[in-house]
Amino acid sequence: MNDELKLLYEIADGLKAEKFIKSYRNFSLNYLNKCSPYLSVLKYLNKKPSLRALSFLLYRLNVQKIYPEIQTQLHLLIKNKLCQKDLI
Repeated sequence: MNDELKLLYEIADGLKAEKFIKSYRNFSLNYLNKCSPYLSVLKYLNKKPSLRALSFLLYRLNVQKIYPEIQTQLHLLIKNKLCQKDLI
């Protein structure tokens, strides 16, 4: 599993432990703004999450004012992805 995907699972596990979500499917729908099996498909294909999904996750965490340290990580990850896109 790639590092970006590991980060999403860590966030989802934290949200699950704190009863913000009930499942990974719920996380995909409500925190990534994607279809319910999105996270499972990424794991199966070992793909990295989209820039759009990461941005929406950052937005949701920011609105809820939770996980500021993870928000910082997501911000840097998004920034790096944007810089890589500019190089292509």
